[in-house]
Amino acid sequence: GRRSDFKVLKPDCKNQIGVADSIKYLQPIMSVVPDTGVVEARFDISMDKLSDIKDEQVYRENFKDGIDKIQFCIKGSLLVSGKDDTSVNFHETILTILVDKTQDFIIAIESERTAATNTTDNVTVAYNVETFICAGGDLKDSSTWVKNVSDYSQGDALKVCLKATNTADVYMEKVTKFQLEQVSGGTEDKSVMIGDNDEAIAGGILADSECSGKLCMIQSMIPAKYFD
Repeated sequence: GRRSDFKVLKPDCKNQIGVADSIKYLQPIMSVVPDTGVVEARFDISMDKLSDIKDEQVYRENFKDGIDKIQFCIKGSLLVSGKDDTSVNFHETILTILVDKTQDFIIAIESERTAATNTTDNVTVAYNVETFICAGGDLKDSSTWVKNVSDYSQGDALKVCLKATNTADVYMEKVTKFQLEQVSGGTEDKSVMIGDNDEAIAGGILADSECSGKLCMIQSMIPAKYFD
């Protein structure tokens, strides 16, 4: 299930408090977020260590006559799971405590949030690929997908390879479109050999493709009209 995580920060809700053991969150044994979305969070303030905090944004002694001021931010985050610490939602509360050191005090604070909804985003990212002729390649053996040029006659198989040039962990899954183009006498002729619609004249019959890691290979027959 989803987990919760709490941090004690400066009042800006961004930076850590210098002396972490003066004001700290008491991590519970179980941090699973229940269906109600209500999580109990407990914090410990060591009064005898507050003077170690030199940041007056957090602790100011004698803020008023005989009264000290403590101010900090509690940030609660909703995490994907115990194995994935990606935060999907968070809630911040700034807590101000005025302490009259001649008196006892008890402060209770409760923060409640509604359950987070699941969202899905479709993201399209463009990466460059290198294309080259791999005439000697075997469609079923990616180790043979290397640069190798050749002359072609009618009926020969055209073998083209694609290589992802990115350094990120992005791999190619399939080729969705492959078309042949020829310009003769100023007239351009196109044949879609692999496609996802009715314009593909050969997909799966005269053309096929395979991908492995950052490489893909396309093997296609060359229509006779290209040799006229």
